[in-house]
Formats: sequence, C-alpha cells, structure tokens
Amino acid sequence: MLRRVNRHGTVGPSLGADAVNVIVRDLAVRARVPSAETVTAHSLRAGGATVAEAPVAVVAKHGRWARPTGAG
Repeated sequence: MLRRVNRHGTVGPSLGADAVNVIVRDLAVRARVPSAETVTAHSLRAGGATVAEAPVAVVAKHGRWARPTGAG
C-alpha cells in the first residue's frame, strides 16, 4: 500500500490505483520510456517478475501469484 506524504512529512490516506498509475506514467514520460503513455503500476510488477533472476516459485511467492503447477 502506498500512502500520501505531504511536504511536512505528514502521512495521509492510501493512494488509489488510479493515482499510482498517474504517478508511474508521469515518471515514465519524464524518463522518456518508449510508449510511456501505456505504462502502469502493473507494468512494473509484471516487468520485475519477467527479468527476475530467481526460480519461478520464488518469484511467484514474492509477487503473491499462484504457484506454478509442478513447482516445489
């Protein structure tokens, strides 16, 4: 869960999915990521799992995905 923090360090309510997507997309545009307009917070989660150098079962557990069939 991500929460709002103002310039004084006061922690506020959690951010909704739309707010997180706006932040992620804005950062992608500023970083000049190709096709930045299509980047979402889910892109980060899925991309991280794609490039992880760990056994599938470890990545699935960390990402809270269902265990792959046959994984030990």
